[in-house]
Amino acid sequence: MVLKRAVLPTPNLTREEKCALLSLRKNPDITVLKADEGNAIVLLNTMDYHRKVQDLLQDPEHRTITRDPTEALVRETTSLIKKSLASSEANRNLVPQAPVPPRLYWLPKIHTEGAPLRPIVSAIREPTYNLARHLTGILVPFVGSCEYHIKNSAEFVKTLRNIRLDNQGILVGFDVISLFTKVPIKDTATSPTTVR
Repeated sequence: MVLKRAVLPTPNLTREEKCALLSLRKNPDITVLKADEGNAIVLLNTMDYHRKVQDLLQDPEHRTITRDPTEALVRETTSLIKKSLASSEANRNLVPQAPVPPRLYWLPKIHTEGAPLRPIVSAIREPTYNLARHLTGILVPFVGSCEYHIKNSAEFVKTLRNIRLDNQGILVGFDVISLFTKVPIKDTATSPTTVR
């Protein structure tokens, strides 16, 4: 077996551009972020960025907690995993190792007027991360088996081409804001009905 040295990708920034970007990152009055969509870098006035973040946190769905719940979640997750019917080998892989709290950050939506921020929660290494990955593996074969599932935007466009509206018909699109904080947990967990 012959191992080859990995070929590093050719940089697409000149030395001057790298220096300029580094200088911008060091400027406390400017916040440098990736855009929510597309391969773009966004420069925001830091005060404007913090104001937008504070506006988002005013949503009544967000609340301040008085203590870090990570350890309690580790104990609860570990207990549930040990009670499961999974093999002891699988249990060892599911139990959280050196977990951290989820990390919340925001990316600007540059294709929307005013470039509002989209909240992103990074759950990597949080207490239920390994369990979520395991469950994803179990559920993936069932994704797409519903007639209402659309795989990607290209399939959505193809589906729209086959829809014919009468003269009184209209096509409506909805932009859901903060979807996951608005889902009624109790109704979602207990309702046997299918959303159509």
